[in-house]
Amino acid sequence: MSERLKPVVLFYVLAVVGAWGLVAAFRAADGDWVGPSGRAAAIMHMFPVALAALVVQGPVLKRALKEPLGLNLSVNRSWLFAWLAPALILIVALGVAALWPGLEVVTTTAQYIASKRAHLMATEPQNLEAFNTYVHTNPPGHPFSLILMALPVGITFNLLLALSEEVGWRGFLHATLPGGFFRRSLVTGLLWGVYTLPAVGTGFIFGDHVVTGALLMLGHCVALSFILEWIRVRSGSVVACALFRGTAMALTRVGIDLVPTTDPRVPPLYGWTGLIAILLTLAGLLVFDRFFAKQPVVFKTNPSPA
Repeated sequence: MSERLKPVVLFYVLAVVGAWGLVAAFRAADGDWVGPSGRAAAIMHMFPVALAALVVQGPVLKRALKEPLGLNLSVNRSWLFAWLAPALILIVALGVAALWPGLEVVTTTAQYIASKRAHLMATEPQNLEAFNTYVHTNPPGHPFSLILMALPVGITFNLLLALSEEVGWRGFLHATLPGGFFRRSLVTGLLWGVYTLPAVGTGFIFGDHVVTGALLMLGHCVALSFILEWIRVRSGSVVACALFRGTAMALTRVGIDLVPTTDPRVPPLYGWTGLIAILLTLAGLLVFDRFFAKQPVVFKTNPSPA
């Protein structure tokens, strides 16, 4: 093993042991991944990545933390793209769902209320009466307004949660992995995807669809890794990557509400409609980088020799 890869292996082992150990402990305690305790465990599952990055970068390698890990707060236009791109991906995913036979997209308030009632009747019938009372006294707006309501969450609470992972994936690995854009994006995406597999196995995201859910999650992480690596290079900051991730996390619940289905493998952003939208967005990003970007990230041109 090369000396350059040893810190990567140490980082990944520490992150995996911490995260997978947490999942194992929660399962051993018969924790409920669907309830509030499960959501808390899912949040805690993100932190070992940051801890591993900080330990290896600091005490082990004795290197600076701020610049190498991309902890840069200099805002530029790429931050705006990072914030709004998840909403674009969701809108594309809604278009995919609308065109797909057998799927329905919620486009009216009446549809939204009916969908929520059906979901509560199937999963939490004890809360149906409280929901009816709330809707009567606080009539919801247009369902697409949920997208706008989720955007501020991406730049506040969710930003901090996402940063706990991005310090490792797009911070430490970006600075440490050898290779160019495609290799770094692919390797980081695969490592990220494998890291999530025990959580997927608990049914937290895809229910009982463990195998197909794991494949979807792996594809999701790899495809998103290319977009996030592009943001990392263009913005010069891992915080912009966390902004993207935090906003995407907020919009995931919106996607589930707007594409009602009993199959958790379908709705955006984690379901296959979201994966198709991510791939289409990535294709558009590559076209922009190749033909329109003044400073391309992917398709850099080497100056001709004199």
